[in-house]
Amino acid sequence: MTVNWNRLLSGLIALIYIVAGFMKGGAEFGCVVIPLVILPLAVIWFGDGIGDYKGSIMLGSITTPTPDWLVRFGGWLWLLLPVIIWIVYALIIWL
Repeated sequence: MTVNWNRLLSGLIALIYIVAGFMKGGAEFGCVVIPLVILPLAVIWFGDGIGDYKGSIMLGSITTPTPDWLVRFGGWLWLLLPVIIWIVYALIIWL
């Protein structure tokens, strides 16, 4: 059985977000964090299936499949966006 590092690391990061949410803001904030990490996790975990989608969307249609690595990259970017914002904010404050 091979280890899927994308799933393992993204699940661990999502768990850290959820635990931090519960510790920082209590149950109410922790429950807000859970839905915020579900969509990026789904994009990372099922990027190949999402990338294969061709068909109608709200404002048009998708005519060619998207490479699964690009879909996963978008999921990782979305999942790590709070950390990226925090780093940029910290750099701005320190400069």
